[in-house]
Amino acid sequence: MLIQQQVSLKEFNSFGLDSIASHFCEPSSVDDLKQAFIFSQENNLPVYILGGGSNVLFSSPEITGLMIHLRLFGRFISESEAFFTVKASASENWNDFVGYCIDNGIVGLENLSLIPGTVGACPVQNIGAYGVEVAEFIESVTCFDVKTGVEVVLLNEECRFAYRDSVFKRACKHLVILSVQFCFPKNQSLRLNYGDVSGRVEYRLKKDEKSGLVTARLVSDVISEIRSEKLPDPAVLGNAGSFFKNPIISQEVYLKLKADFPLLVAYPHGERFKVAAGWLIDQIGFRGYQLGGAAVHDKQALVLVNKTGFASIDELFQLVDLIREKVRCVYGLELEVEPVKI
Repeated sequence: MLIQQQVSLKEFNSFGLDSIASHFCEPSSVDDLKQAFIFSQENNLPVYILGGGSNVLFSSPEITGLMIHLRLFGRFISESEAFFTVKASASENWNDFVGYCIDNGIVGLENLSLIPGTVGACPVQNIGAYGVEVAEFIESVTCFDVKTGVEVVLLNEECRFAYRDSVFKRACKHLVILSVQFCFPKNQSLRLNYGDVSGRVEYRLKKDEKSGLVTARLVSDVISEIRSEKLPDPAVLGNAGSFFKNPIISQEVYLKLKADFPLLVAYPHGERFKVAAGWLIDQIGFRGYQLGGAAVHDKQALVLVNKTGFASIDELFQLVDLIREKVRCVYGLELEVEPVKI
């Protein structure tokens, strides 16, 4: 396996930030991965794992360490009387995997269509959209333990999934995800009761008189349509998707904010409320705001973009600090950055 030196990471992150990795490799097997870690230990180099690069921010122009870009592929389906079980390797494109499930008659992931990234990244963030979180369907995650050099399997409950969170972001950073196994009930129902999904599905059905059925493919198409309208294509305009997490607040805080800001957009989240971070940012006038090469997207304030294609790391984080400070001053809420910093 080739280990390169002084490699530009601009094409390996969807925001398009230019950073140079002192060492870089692309393991295509577990044996390659073991060799990479041996090399890092022998050369006293920190290790960074890079998947699809859609949820990553490089915080320095130069990164001293071994950047590992995984190239692990493969998808397998088995079934029982009541369930479909699907195992996918970490480097599989997430949206392609969603389509693969739909094509094989599996319902469950259609609401997560068009989310950028890889299968291996989905448990880390516990990706979610339009009323569905991927944790609902993850049965287990197979990982390579850097400390012991062996493979380990974490069951769903061991992953400690929460809103945009998991054990992989905190206590288990020494685990490299190799594959994810999903379990889908064969009687899984479609989820249409989030935002304007139901209305768009009904419109599609009326428009297409030949079909009267709501299918996973139809829901996927509608979700993709909505996301395309709101979120820019990283291939056209560099971005890392939703940049801030939606704050989770108590009912007491929600009622106070609602009294002060009657148009506040928030959704029930168990016994608490999830506030729309994009609405907060929009209301304080940051939509379309530009600082150097970095900007807030003019159609969706939750998304920060590389407006010029040459935004610097400093410009991006200056913009982030400005937004967080203004939200803190106006609403008393803390915005947490969703992408992972390296």
